[in-house]
Amino acid sequence: MCVLCYFDLCYCPSHVVTNDDDDDVCGGRYGSGTLTSVFIDRVFQECLTYDGEMDYKTYLDFVLAIENRKEPPSLQYMFRLLDVQNKGCLNIFDLNYFFRVIILLFIIIVLKYMSRARFLKLGVTHG
Repeated sequence: MCVLCYFDLCYCPSHVVTNDDDDDVCGGRYGSGTLTSVFIDRVFQECLTYDGEMDYKTYLDFVLAIENRKEPPSLQYMFRLLDVQNKGCLNIFDLNYFFRVIILLFIIIVLKYMSRARFLKLGVTHG
């Protein structure tokens, strides 16, 4: 399995696809969606890639930063990703850049829940 496929399986939302054409290898399966597509795009913008593919060292750096979020090197790594304008501080633009997608995903989840609740209230069941 390619490194990006494993990355996708563990960390990417279902609507994010890898930058390569390995969908056949990946089987079209993706993770739980805990990281937004905007965040993943930012990882690929900030980290060294080769034709849109992350090398193994870069991948390990990312995984270690995600898994050890409380450690100072991890915080520095994440801050670098969040600092979209590379100013050394976060401003309203940086926060809004990531937060917009979270709000949209929240609205989609709420609408799906409301739709499902409406069906259940009407006595309609899914097949």
